[in-house]
Amino acid sequence: MKLIARGENETTEFKVEKVDSDDLAKAMAAFSSLGGGTILIGVSDKGDVEGIKAPEKLRKRVLDIGIDMCDPRIFSDIKIAKVERKDVLVVKIPEGFIKPCSARGVPYMRVGDRDIRLRLEEAEKLRQETKLATFEELPIKEAAISELDRAKVKLYVRKRSEIRHRDLSSLGFKEVLQNLGAVTKHRGKLAPTVAGMLFFGKKPNRFLRNAAVDCARFKGTGMTEFIDRATLEGSLPELIDDAELFVRKNTRMAAKVIDFERINIPEYPYAAIREAVANAVAHRDYSFSGAVVRVMIFDDRIEVESPGRLPKGVDIKHLEGRHVPRNETIAQLLYDIGYIEKFGTGIRRMREEMKAHGLQEPLFKEDGEFFKVTFYGPGEKILELVKPQRGANLKEMGLNDRQVEALRLMVNEKQIFTNELYQKMFKVSRRTAVRDLQGLVKSKQIKYEGIGKGTKYKA
Repeated sequence: MKLIARGENETTEFKVEKVDSDDLAKAMAAFSSLGGGTILIGVSDKGDVEGIKAPEKLRKRVLDIGIDMCDPRIFSDIKIAKVERKDVLVVKIPEGFIKPCSARGVPYMRVGDRDIRLRLEEAEKLRQETKLATFEELPIKEAAISELDRAKVKLYVRKRSEIRHRDLSSLGFKEVLQNLGAVTKHRGKLAPTVAGMLFFGKKPNRFLRNAAVDCARFKGTGMTEFIDRATLEGSLPELIDDAELFVRKNTRMAAKVIDFERINIPEYPYAAIREAVANAVAHRDYSFSGAVVRVMIFDDRIEVESPGRLPKGVDIKHLEGRHVPRNETIAQLLYDIGYIEKFGTGIRRMREEMKAHGLQEPLFKEDGEFFKVTFYGPGEKILELVKPQRGANLKEMGLNDRQVEALRLMVNEKQIFTNELYQKMFKVSRRTAVRDLQGLVKSKQIKYEGIGKGTKYKA
């Protein structure tokens, strides 16, 4: 309502539902060439709220116009708002990091409340001003260097020294940030770069709303019912760590007793999932406004989806061994502290981890403007994933043969014991049965429910 009351200006434009595609593309390009802006569709030039009848259909059309008719492509943040009980499409156009932006090959810029076609010399001047910067190198103009966390910088310096043996401890706070490309000069002052804010920011999402990871655990194999969900925010290392914790929380851990060892069997190799998330946040297209990395857990699979197609020079059929990072600074920072590896080894590691776990190799796919990695799980065959490995040695824990056999039955066969059943099966006294079962509970191998004669023991 405030935007409508102020009328059309340098950052706001009104359009009706039946807006011409060329006219809309021109407005989007003009905003992108300046500092971004908002287009309200469903509002007349005079500011009358007319509304729209098919908001979802129009939303897709607007997104397609930005992608197909504008160069560089515009990924708008599009939302549906209720204004005077009518639907209005709120289209937020991000500032382009490559300028000028063209609609059908013609460059435009917003001047006042008009979309102006740029002359050749004007377009070339704008192009020269922005051609050297990638998106991650751009300054966040509204942020001060105080928005970067000294503790995070200090932790990075320590980890980098320990892992890569490259020491920056002799440098001051600002010198470290400049050395890493985390800050840049803007209007005579140091400002955080996009990469710096993503990696060291106190609250990166205050300035980069798409710098998040959406995690969801769905019931079944479709996206109809949630069991658990979370929107993760924070620096890139925090996002990777928290996403792994969410996956661990929402996937199964089975167990099996083989000989005298208890072996825990995770549903997926966590190292492979973590690698996929790390690659997603490292190599995603951060200029893709309105889209975040997504981690989706289903009964039969896990999908990790990243905004942006593969960088130029990388083919979906020849991923392994290729290292063409979209975000060189971000990739370097994550490499420095051991969160990713260079030289395109991440794809091979994911494949090897899944294969070693007894599962099929992950599926890599470009899905529209997104890159997706799918990990297929074991389903009900999770216990078949057991491979010869070192587990918890039950003998070394002081368990006797009866306890080991009882534990095997509880873990492998889902047997539930009572004191009476234990006595009968192993031909021992009640006192011995109590001692054995309490020993299993104390060693944290089993749990019990109930009291007295009704007490039940299970793994």
